[in-house]
Amino acid sequence: MITNELYKTILIDPILVGGSELFIVSGFASPSFTNYYLSSWHERINLHLLVGMTGKEGLGRRSHEGFRYLSSVKYRNKFECSYVFPPRSVHIKSYAWFSQNGIPIVGFTGSANYTNQAFRGYQEEAVVVDNPVDILNYYNQIISSSINCLNPHVEDYIYLFDEIRLKHQTVGKANPESIDLTAVVEHPANALNSVSISLLDRNGKLPEISGLNWGQRPGREPNQAYIRIPADVYRTDFFPDREERFVIYTDDGNQLNCATAQETIYGRHGKAIHSYENNSILGLYFRNRLGLSPGVPVTLEALQNYGRTDVIFYRIDDETFYMDFSRP
Repeated sequence: MITNELYKTILIDPILVGGSELFIVSGFASPSFTNYYLSSWHERINLHLLVGMTGKEGLGRRSHEGFRYLSSVKYRNKFECSYVFPPRSVHIKSYAWFSQNGIPIVGFTGSANYTNQAFRGYQEEAVVVDNPVDILNYYNQIISSSINCLNPHVEDYIYLFDEIRLKHQTVGKANPESIDLTAVVEHPANALNSVSISLLDRNGKLPEISGLNWGQRPGREPNQAYIRIPADVYRTDFFPDREERFVIYTDDGNQLNCATAQETIYGRHGKAIHSYENNSILGLYFRNRLGLSPGVPVTLEALQNYGRTDVIFYRIDDETFYMDFSRP
């Protein structure tokens, strides 16, 4: 039984010995983890993902949109994703590796879903080495009970729920009654958790060379930015541990791929949120919302004219957040 270094053992080591085709059956899966993994390995592998519990639990609409984007745009022809539809539901987690010529390499079956929480979190998982041919045969067996994420009729087969819908715009402290949660897969208890985070410093001023203005210093790209997480928040488990990837969906329909960073004295916690693919993405996002040109400093006056000096984060699950920066 394998319990340590699952990410390396299951998802990296097989590539180093010729694995190039990966077939996954996973009860639950996330586009955030898929993007994290393929960002490093998409040039060397083709990934075939079959999400099993969509037949019973449905799928968040944002997650579906994420899988569609990865499959049709970002990793086109390198990633395909399908959902098992009712009445079938599959809770199995299996991984089968083959070479480019179809030669079996190795397989694994166990408890690890294809998610950040399973491979990069701190919960214990276990797998055993399995026959990749048997796993592929099972994959092919249930593919007939699934629908590809790019199929325009997905919603006729799979229940797509809105992870979070705001009934009205909110300012200041988050009001749980303003949220209508249709359903949340795996972590329903976390769905109403929310925090309001100020974009200003402790003195009520906007930092000139940190936070939203992190890039406003010599030698930096001027749009670089991060959101400071106050101590009373980063001491909790609201946000993922430092350097773990997660998705932030925004009130204006955008998606930000982010991570926490900047070490604290509290072990795994990070005290800042940044866009990990490019630190400037977050800064450009806020400049666009504020009506500022790229590269210019963000000012307190700009935030006040917009009407907000804070953002509200709603935690949907371990890898998915919703950020409200709506204008009052």
